[in-house]
Amino acid sequence: MCLAEFSKNLKLMLSEKGMSQSDLARAIETTPTAITYWVNGVKEPTLSNIYKITKALDCTFEELIEK
Repeated sequence: MCLAEFSKNLKLMLSEKGMSQSDLARAIETTPTAITYWVNGVKEPTLSNIYKITKALDCTFEELIEK
């Protein structure tokens, strides 16, 4: 997985869905700090968190990681 692409796509999808990082953190039961790390490309989420993100944002795994 390309962290830069994931971060860019996550940021874009949050914006498109009108969801804040805090909203996503609550939806997937993680910390807002973790979301910030992912959006800024500091750390990669686990596969289980990626799955939760796809459900919360109603998107596919491919949409999150591809250009």
